[in-house]
Amino acid sequence: MENNYKCDLVKMGKHISELRKNKGLTQKKLAEIIEVNDKSISKWEQGDLAPDITVLKPLADALGVKIDEILCGEKIEEKEKKETPEQRKKRIKRKIIKYLIGIMLIGLIIVLLRKDDWEVTELQYNGKDMLVEGMLVNSDLNSSLIINKIYYKENKLGGKSEKMINTLIATVYYDDKEVFIYEKRFDSPTLISKSFDNFGFIVNNKSIKNKNKIKIVFSYDKDEKKEYVIVNF
Repeated sequence: MENNYKCDLVKMGKHISELRKNKGLTQKKLAEIIEVNDKSISKWEQGDLAPDITVLKPLADALGVKIDEILCGEKIEEKEKKETPEQRKKRIKRKIIKYLIGIMLIGLIIVLLRKDDWEVTELQYNGKDMLVEGMLVNSDLNSSLIINKIYYKENKLGGKSEKMINTLIATVYYDDKEVFIYEKRFDSPTLISKSFDNFGFIVNNKSIKNKNKIKIVFSYDKDEKKEYVIVNF
């Protein structure tokens, strides 16, 4: 733990030193600007000490960067410039979705560990185009269908025959009744094989008890909703 912390301080210190030199400032001059002892600057740059939280803002202003860059110990401004507000919004949204899925899984595990009367059934579909894996979790309180792995068959990759799609849709039926729809939209036309990357979902529905009554229909392009693959476990 101490070694990792030391490495972070060294990285931060080297970056502070580079930024200071790029500004044409001596350690003494920088110390005067942010009103600290010049020995503090030396300790920061050597990786012996981290800047106090109270001086982070003045230090970042003096060096012409954001506080995040000081803490990261590397240049991040260029990456931010290339990212449009819309791209940033979508990136943050993806992180939130992944975070929420993680929370849902953790919550489900906690509930199950508190119960003795629960059952987990592994699910697998091995079809012509793809392999789908997941699990069906049943308890007295609820039932959850978890689809966490979808593999597009390698022999279907690439080539002129592979479709480019704008939207990927998964519709879940139980006993021939629609119970769930999950939709993934893409910023630009995407190969079907790539569209399944990080594609998974959870369906909480207490009526889902029998894996043989579950059907998942994968389709693409929302307006036409063209049927692509039907999964029966």
